[in-house]
Amino acid sequence: MKLSSGAGEFWDGRGVSLFRGAIITAATPHHRRLTVEATVTGGIMNATRERPEIRFLTSGDVTAHERAAAERAVRQALGSAQGVSSIQVTLSVVADPSLPRPALAQAVVDLDGRRVRAQAAAPRIVEAIDLLRERLAVRASSLQPR
Repeated sequence: MKLSSGAGEFWDGRGVSLFRGAIITAATPHHRRLTVEATVTGGIMNATRERPEIRFLTSGDVTAHERAAAERAVRQALGSAQGVSSIQVTLSVVADPSLPRPALAQAVVDLDGRRVRAQAAAPRIVEAIDLLRERLAVRASSLQPR
């Protein structure tokens, strides 16, 4: 399994990195990408939570920056959620000035075998992403055991 993080690339096995707290993306032999939150204490890496890769669908004028903002927003909304097995995000901007809310952000999450869906429309995609984050957080927290 190959591991990578923002600080460089790390390989499992004998090499131990010295970072403290990171989000690591792992590409498994079966070409499935996972994101894992991990901490390293005393040379031992402890994976605390596995998160699936977010699949994106975009249409219209959606920039890489807006896509990254949506990924951060969804990860933040699902921050304490456990049992997340898949995430799909749709970002769409319709180039029609007559529409009051031409930007749409939608997320569909598999959470413990249940589908959780949230969406928001707004005048700008950034606003739709912010609303999506709030709505997804409420829906995900309502399904988590207390």
